[in-house]
Amino acid sequence: MPASVRLDGLIAARRASILQVFVREIAIRGFPTPQATAAEIARPADACLTALIRAVGSGRTEPGAALSVAHDYADQRIRLGYDLRALLVEFGLLRGIVVDALGPSCPSEGAERIADLLHDVMVEAALR
Repeated sequence: MPASVRLDGLIAARRASILQVFVREIAIRGFPTPQATAAEIARPADACLTALIRAVGSGRTEPGAALSVAHDYADQRIRLGYDLRALLVEFGLLRGIVVDALGPSCPSEGAERIADLLHDVMVEAALR
């Protein structure tokens, strides 16, 4: 079985844990706002995980997939009062949390694929 197939399954299997750590880390940093719910914090990150699972599983990113996820992510974060710095910090956290959650099970090319996709989403979100 190719590594990409195993990696998409691994991301899917660890999705809840990834989101839990992500929400906790965002809350620790105090943004976006203390009133934001865990669901509001997790929702766009979950959409990124869905895009990651699809991209890693197929070995490619569908045209426009990163753009759609990025625009939704940025729009939701803007409503919560994010500035560009907070948005960029958040994407860095998400990337690190995903790679950490996968641990040694994540081959270097998998980590690169995750970083590339999240980078594409981050750039598009920042331009929004």
